[in-house]
Amino acid sequence: MPDPIEASLRRELHLFAMYRVMEAGILAFLAFSPMAGIISAPDRPVLAQAAGASYLALALLLWFAARANGGMSLRQQAATGLVVDIAAAVIAVYAITGIATGVTLLLIFNIAAAALFLTLRTGLILALLAALALAVPQLISAMAEQNGSVAVQSVMVAITYLAATVLTYLLGNDMRISQRIAQQRGEDLASLSLINELIIRRMRAGVLVVDETNHVRVINEAAWLVLGKPAPEQRNLGKIAPELSRRLWHWRNRRTFQNTAVSLATDAPEVLPRFTRLTSSDGLALIFLQDTSMVSRRAEELTLATLGRLSASIAHEIRNPLAAISYSAQLLEESKLTDTDRRMVEIINTQCQRMNSIIQDILGMARRERAQPEAVELVGWA
Repeated sequence: MPDPIEASLRRELHLFAMYRVMEAGILAFLAFSPMAGIISAPDRPVLAQAAGASYLALALLLWFAARANGGMSLRQQAATGLVVDIAAAVIAVYAITGIATGVTLLLIFNIAAAALFLTLRTGLILALLAALALAVPQLISAMAEQNGSVAVQSVMVAITYLAATVLTYLLGNDMRISQRIAQQRGEDLASLSLINELIIRRMRAGVLVVDETNHVRVINEAAWLVLGKPAPEQRNLGKIAPELSRRLWHWRNRRTFQNTAVSLATDAPEVLPRFTRLTSSDGLALIFLQDTSMVSRRAEELTLATLGRLSASIAHEIRNPLAAISYSAQLLEESKLTDTDRRMVEIINTQCQRMNSIIQDILGMARRERAQPEAVELVGWA
């Protein structure tokens, strides 16, 4: 999957390349058009025409490179394009001196646009190079004419280029960081949505989301089974489960109704519907279909667990007096007894042992013993 940030930068580079083609077209028009003399006649026509044609050809080549999305990286294309812009601007100012101010202003956009793709250091170096390349010829001419205002203008142009580079770089960096954060949050939301959907689908209780038009928006597998396995295209709750739709209507309109367990399809277990709103504004109703058989089984499990604990407690309490009876019978057996009394003592001992065995069985069933793993050879079962 392509990186959205890189795709956005490629679109911006493509627009930047189109702007460069427009600039090159204007320069070629000033060099070749007979009407160029009205605006500013070239001081060196041959050099102006060569510069205009070369700049237009390179601009078209850079435009095709930006469209191809291959070969050089974005930074390499931006740096190469800016170097071409600076060279073309210097030659244009030298060949047509009347457009020096306009070329200087046009180059501000090229420097600022290139700073979006370059590192801050590279952008500042190229901006300073552009300012010096445009300023040196004018400074030499100003020194000959002893005109100090040109030096001040050159310094202001250099400051403008550097400031545009820094501001554009910081703006582009903030935009890329914000886009990465937005992309990460989008991925997190998509993951959470997928997790929520899986949780809802795996829930044992049936879950339905119904809108104000009685259209089923969401249905999990448990609800699908309880409703009799309706077709995927069948989404009207009134047709799928008329009784459930009736109860939902009463609940929405705050009418009293008997919310008892009901079977919503043939051979389907009885369920107990529960209604709630997702939010107060969207009109979506969330319906839980609780299988009453599961509730009954859970109640039985709790009852059996309680009886087990109670039986273990009773058995433990019986054990103490039983031990006292058995010990007293053993002492009585050691004394001098008649045959009839000795027979009675034997009966007491036998019944005490029997009751102790029953108690041991009850405690064994109530006690949760840890499972003991065993190795089994499966070859013999093949």
